[in-house]
Amino acid sequence: MKINLTPLLFIFLIIAVACGTRENRKASVFIRDSVQVLTQRQSDDLAKQIKSLEDSTGSQIGIVIIKTLHDEPIEQYSLRLANGIGLGRKDFDDGVLITVVVEDHQMRIEVGIGLENIIQDEIAAEIIRDDMAPDFRKAKYFEGLSKAVQRISDLIKNNRDKIGQRPQGDVPEMPTIDGYLVDEITDTAVQELSGSLALIVQPSDKQISEMEKEYSEDELSTIFDDASFYQSEAAHLLDSLGVKNVTSEKRFVRYRNIIREWNFDLEKQNSPWVLIFLEVDRKPEVILTTDVDVEKIKSYFNQ
Repeated sequence: MKINLTPLLFIFLIIAVACGTRENRKASVFIRDSVQVLTQRQSDDLAKQIKSLEDSTGSQIGIVIIKTLHDEPIEQYSLRLANGIGLGRKDFDDGVLITVVVEDHQMRIEVGIGLENIIQDEIAAEIIRDDMAPDFRKAKYFEGLSKAVQRISDLIKNNRDKIGQRPQGDVPEMPTIDGYLVDEITDTAVQELSGSLALIVQPSDKQISEMEKEYSEDELSTIFDDASFYQSEAAHLLDSLGVKNVTSEKRFVRYRNIIREWNFDLEKQNSPWVLIFLEVDRKPEVILTTDVDVEKIKSYFNQ
């Protein structure tokens, strides 16, 4: 949920204003309701709630309501939009973006890194599940959003001393091959690999079980749909460039090349959707499925 500025969204916001969608930009308040599920009075009331938080703490909340994502993952869309809007103060990174996709029945709360000690992922999921979803199912969008804004505002106001603090021991976004390596494999269920290829890592039953405890059924369905999309795209790119790709079938993988033997425990690192690039004369490299592109493939496989 880390927010970094990207130029694409600046253009997107200019287009949105030009199209005449309902926006409320009182001071630094950003509310964009392109579906018009909110009345002007409801939009104004939400703006007052948001402005009260900013006046009190400096932190900012934005709301975006759209009709559909046209198959774009909500995680990708909301992060891209949050980056472009630039919510929150630069030195604190204390912005929050609430994204609602009406026809797709999806919601997401994007939290700036300066608020992640206050609004952790599980709290954001709880707000969606308990404060937003019940009202949204009844088409009461204002009520659900008002509850969410109030809950977020209270959390921030009650934890002012934590605003701007970076989470301790933050897990790196990009997993490394060292995170999967073990000295040896004693388990009999081992997947043996060799040659030039990409290993598509799938979550194990154990990892899926852990996710089922953490996410609701709808959230988990969205996660798996997004992962499937990115893995399919990655496999298509690999095929188009003539790179063999195989799917992980075992927890343990042994790979031999001219450098050494590499032993992987795919459950060691909590990154179930990645690709491991394997080449006969290079150290293996881990790539997030969302980061796979033609240049990365060509660079690693010397094409």
